[in-house]
Amino acid sequence: MFNMLIMGPPGAGKGTQAQAIAKRLSLKHLASGDVVRAEVGGKTVAGQKAKAYMEAGKLVPDDLVTSMVGSHIKTACESGNGVVLDGYPRTVAQARSLTELLERDGLKMHAVVNLKVPGEALVDRLVNRLTCPKCNWVYHKRNNPPKVEGKCDKDGAALASRPDDNETVIRERLRVYHDQTEPVLAYYRERSVLQEFDGSGAIDEVFECVVRYLENLKGA
Repeated sequence: MFNMLIMGPPGAGKGTQAQAIAKRLSLKHLASGDVVRAEVGGKTVAGQKAKAYMEAGKLVPDDLVTSMVGSHIKTACESGNGVVLDGYPRTVAQARSLTELLERDGLKMHAVVNLKVPGEALVDRLVNRLTCPKCNWVYHKRNNPPKVEGKCDKDGAALASRPDDNETVIRERLRVYHDQTEPVLAYYRERSVLQEFDGSGAIDEVFECVVRYLENLKGA
């Protein structure tokens, strides 16, 4: 069983890298954002509460996040070779809750990867981001466009911009990240599981650096 977490600011490429890592290492990719959006789309009570925070660029409160993704994390850890968590935890309180959840079942977080990208590059990535609603693959309008305009290369689904991918909301999300999520890095650094990588390069280059580290760690 090998469990890992991928971290970084909005637009750092966490989701793209997490999907590729999960495939290479035969792990389950669990993106809290997808879980939350599914709850919002399903118009559940928790989802409706979360929607207001997301549209304003705010973090969804800890209790809401825990209620929506906690059971998914446990199921993913129990049913496979391990899990790649993406987008959770986003606060120190969530990180502590996750540690407690894993330890109750004799599990732990083996690695935490943090992708570092300069602020203005993040804004550009997010303003120009297009996402496939079926497979969640991410494109950039200029640097990584789909082969057919507006359609996913993998499944042909119509690509869309997320409602919160506008500059005003993006800058607020980055501010919230620095204030509330960056302290999580210190939490995992103290637990000696944090490794940081430059996430500003090409997707494939970043992936090879990260997965090489993880394969060595997993095989140790």
